[in-house]
Amino acid sequence: MARLTSYSYLFQMLFLLKALRQYLEDLSPLIHFLYLRKRLTDRQFLW
Repeated sequence: MARLTSYSYLFQMLFLLKALRQYLEDLSPLIHFLYLRKRLTDRQFLW
């Protein structure tokens, strides 16, 4: 029984990691855009 619960715990952890990776992949274009915008504003500020 204890073995079964550890297996289910492992499965939940894998599922969470998969969901987290998908979430980060969805967010990456937004992060990239914000980073580029920040770079541009910093450059304008220097000028």
